[in-house]
Amino acid sequence: KKKIECSLELESLSLDPENIARVVPGRITQMQFCPSNDIKMVVAGNKFGDIGFWNAGQSEIFLYHPHQAPISGILFQPHCLSKV
Repeated sequence: KKKIECSLELESLSLDPENIARVVPGRITQMQFCPSNDIKMVVAGNKFGDIGFWNAGQSEIFLYHPHQAPISGILFQPHCLSKV
């Protein structure tokens, strides 16, 4: 049996309450991180058709309801990050 070497100690990881947010109500079906070095944006979709935008570390969440069915995919346009 081989032991896997890792520089990260799992015991050192912690989850702070200010880094936790309910981005959408209910179960998340899709989630993406905004591919930007400038902001830490999380976009999540649920089974009710809601899409939530959360700038990680901030308390404000923007919730939209563009569909009646579950969100099956979230895609950022690579050359225009404002298009989701």
